[in-house]
Amino acid sequence: MLAYARHLPVLALYLLVMGLHFWMWRALSSQARRRIAFQAALLLATALLTAGFLLGFNTVIRLLPQGEWMAWVRAAAMTWSLASFGLALMLWIWRLTPAFKPSRRRLLRTASLAAASAPVFAGGFGAFVERSAIRARELDLRFPDLPSDLDGLRLAQLTDIHLGPFLSEKELARAIAMANEFQPHISLVTGDLISERSDPLDACLRLLSGLRAEA
Repeated sequence: MLAYARHLPVLALYLLVMGLHFWMWRALSSQARRRIAFQAALLLATALLTAGFLLGFNTVIRLLPQGEWMAWVRAAAMTWSLASFGLALMLWIWRLTPAFKPSRRRLLRTASLAAASAPVFAGGFGAFVERSAIRARELDLRFPDLPSDLDGLRLAQLTDIHLGPFLSEKELARAIAMANEFQPHISLVTGDLISERSDPLDACLRLLSGLRAEA
């Protein structure tokens, strides 16, 4: 039982988002012209969310064909979980906006929806675009009392890898190749390698064995 206790926060988030789905389903059902499209989209989102939640269990993972598709499904499910809060807030604002003074109503709705949707788009950009923008920074550090034997020592550091839904094995391999291009004397790995037990720790260690150092 204790092994499954760590899933309780994720389960709570899953149930909360499912509750938001149910509320949005009922709220959007009043839109007769687009009801079917809205409900179909929510059904697909619910299936995605459920798949992402189940892929957090090692028992489920072992029953399925392995591949990067699991990371993409989990990443999409996590992103949608966060986006659901923004979308629910947008819908709530839309429904509560008073009907008087159409021009003022449109302005209030536009401003409110823009404020509510900003975290959604920011989260999506960070999850699917910025996460793959891996950069290598070269810093020249100077120490007045550095022994002459260490002058010119090159260090390469990889940190906060978190191999899993938001960083694929291919992207980690690219980061390692970038680090090797500096021909470091010493290679350092700091931070978390994975985020959850179901993340591919063995694959992460295998890829990190490709780090090169001249020392």
